[in-house]
This record gives sequence, structure tokens and C-alpha cells, in this order.
Amino acid sequence: MHKCFWKNFKGFSDEKEFLNTEKNITEEFDKEGKCNLNEINFNDTVFLYKSDYLLRNEIKQDSTHKIVGIAFTLGIEGEMKLKSHITEEQFSSKKSYINLHLISQDCIYHEIPKNSSYKALSFILKKDFLQKILPEDNFKEYVFNALEKNSFNEILYNSPMDIKMSFLANEIYKSPIIGRLNQLYLESKTLEIIYHCLNTFSQSRSDKDLSGIKFSQYDIKALNKAKKILLENMHKPPSIEELSKIVKLNDFKLQFGFKIFFNLTPTNKFCIITSKEISKM
Repeated sequence: MHKCFWKNFKGFSDEKEFLNTEKNITEEFDKEGKCNLNEINFNDTVFLYKSDYLLRNEIKQDSTHKIVGIAFTLGIEGEMKLKSHITEEQFSSKKSYINLHLISQDCIYHEIPKNSSYKALSFILKKDFLQKILPEDNFKEYVFNALEKNSFNEILYNSPMDIKMSFLANEIYKSPIIGRLNQLYLESKTLEIIYHCLNTFSQSRSDKDLSGIKFSQYDIKALNKAKKILLENMHKPPSIEELSKIVKLNDFKLQFGFKIFFNLTPTNKFCIITSKEISKM
């Protein structure tokens, strides 16, 4: 991968280009494998990136990202490991996960293992766009106060995608990008996924703030494990008591956590609702 690769992205710079534009950032087939990346710029305030890597050799690279807004990535296939040099926090973009960041500028370390494929959708929402769409509340105040800092990066949300988000991500990824009609379609789907992402995060944040109950990373992993168990055992799901013992989380946190993070209860109703949603896909 070219060392100045990220500089080709309009969304990662302060340059202005007030156009709806689609371009192929780079398409390389060489001894390192395939690197195919495309950018769609919606009015210079919202950016969509489709990445498709098939690597023979590993990638390890530091890049400075100047975004001044919110960035989020939806993993389609494989995994990219990342690390913020500001916070020293490690995270990853991987299959079926979403990570949401508030960022002004940071130096990010990227790593993709050799003999692997990586596919993802990334979105950048610039400050001007956020100013127009975010409601006047404490979250908006926090966002804009944070973005005043020269160097700032905070992971707001890192969790498995729900069924709706996963469906939208795959729909966008498989859609053609060349041509005005295709771009109009992608713009509408991009706005839908932005709404779903920010609304999900906003609701979970509001519920957590109001509840006064804090969920640790261990608790969140236990909740995601419980959700996975229910999805894999829809026809004969465990009881709440059994599920609580399996994931080592008390009954109250299990039920309350499902309400906060998934807007469901960990009962047969969850399995019925999920089954219906899957059948519609």
C-alpha cells in the first residue's frame, strides 16, 4: 500500500471540493496483492468509502487523519487492527462490527495481516453536516466542544451490528457506484445508515446516562455473547436464569442491558422478533 495513501481521501483533509463526485482512489494488483478503494463525496460534507483488500503481505502503517467530525466503519469481511497515538487505545474494524469515532486530528496505526482479505464501508460526517442534523441537546454541545481541540479522538461506540445495520451495509457494499442514478441511490442509503447509526448510539447513550447504571467492557461482551447464544438457539432458547449463568452476568444487568443496547428483552420474544426480521431479509 502506498505510504501516502490516506492523503488521497478528500474526507481526511481540509481541502474543499464542492461537488458530488465518485473516484477510484487506487487500484493496485502487484506482489502485495489487490488494493481497491473508492470514494464518493456527497456535497463535501459526507463521504463514503468502499475498501476491498486481498493481501499477500501484511500492512503496517501510521497515518495522520484530520477529519473534524464523526467517522464510523462497518466491517464486511476480515479485520483491520488500529491504534490511536493520542489515547493509545487499540480497536479494530472487523466483520459485522461497527466502530464510531469523534475526531478532530489523530495519528492512527493500521495493521492488516498477510494472506488475508478485508472489506469495509467507512463514512465521514463533517462538522458542517453535524451542525445541521444533530438536535440541540447535551450530546451536540459535547461534540462541538470536543472538536474545538486541535488533536482529539474518542471512540463513541464499538459493537456488533444489529440485523438492520448489517442488511444496509451489505446492500450498499454490493451496489454499483458509477453513474448519477447509482449515486443517488447510494446517497439515500447512506443517509439511512447515518440515521440508524446515530439514533442507535444516541438512544443507548441517553438510556445509560439516565439509568445511573454503568456497563463495563466485560458487561458489554457478556451481553453480546448472550445475544449470540440466543441467535444460535432460537428454537430452544435458554431461560434468563440459564443465560445469566452461561455469560456470568446477573439477571438484572442481563435484562436491563438488553433493553439499553438492543431495545429487546432476552426472552422468547427476542427470538421470535429476530426470526421474523431474518425472514424478511
